[in-house]
Amino acid sequence: MMHPLLMAIRPKTLFAGIGPVVLGLALAYRTLDDQFNFYLVPWPILVALFLQTASNLINDYYDGKSGVDKNRNFGPPRVVSQGLLTPAQVKKAFLACLLMAFTIGVALSLMHAGWPLFLLGITSILFAYLYTGGPFPLSHYALGELLALIFFGPVALGGTYYLETLSFSPLNYYLMAHAISCGSLASALMAINNLRDRTSDSQAGKYTLATLLKEKYARLLPPFFIIMAFSLPLVLLLQTILNSTWNLKVIVLILTLALPLLFAKIFRICLTTPIGAEMNSALALTGKLLFLFSLGMALFNLL
Repeated sequence: MMHPLLMAIRPKTLFAGIGPVVLGLALAYRTLDDQFNFYLVPWPILVALFLQTASNLINDYYDGKSGVDKNRNFGPPRVVSQGLLTPAQVKKAFLACLLMAFTIGVALSLMHAGWPLFLLGITSILFAYLYTGGPFPLSHYALGELLALIFFGPVALGGTYYLETLSFSPLNYYLMAHAISCGSLASALMAINNLRDRTSDSQAGKYTLATLLKEKYARLLPPFFIIMAFSLPLVLLLQTILNSTWNLKVIVLILTLALPLLFAKIFRICLTTPIGAEMNSALALTGKLLFLFSLGMALFNLL
């Protein structure tokens, strides 16, 4: 049996946090070429892992204490609500993760990137906590999809890019398009999570887009976010074809655009399957889709 702390960390979700960082590094390499600093590569990945882990633990801690988890029947095991770990144990774990992310961020800011990265890091740590913690948990006010888009997109990808280049300007709009695409897939993850928990969240008085919308519309949110994300490689492919530049990049874009077909089960579950435990399968698949999309777009930008 998996250790309770590992259950609370939810390892399968961690790749979703790494994907935007990998793509941000690829975009930075595209800009810097020989000036790219390979020694910086592990640190944003570690920060992303610590923040994602902390966010999962904070979610388990506060939802367990507030009673939101009591009526949940379909989600992953929650260690606080099930008594597998005490709230104090989980709190120590998420504080340790936040401290590690803060320490790495401060070191990178002092030694390399300066105050812009420090402010970005502090904001990320603060929102990792405020999402479920504090007197006004943001996840209870239908902000989950928006915050996922922002922090898995412009913040994670843009912050990584800034760490290497110390600038946002060389790939301004191009960078933002990639960031929004990654963030959209993270929003799809959040939308599936909220769709799965729609009934229990409503009973607990927690507002999400899924509880505010009719079920048939809540089911459309994940496919909408996925389609939104994959509009970028489609536009890039059409642009490449119009320019008559057939090369390896075209193959990479075609393979990237084929990913939703390989993960078509996500659409079937979200659109037609009764809300239940199978939503967990859609969540896991969407996390993999985000990671593979990031790898595909990273490869495209490195070629």
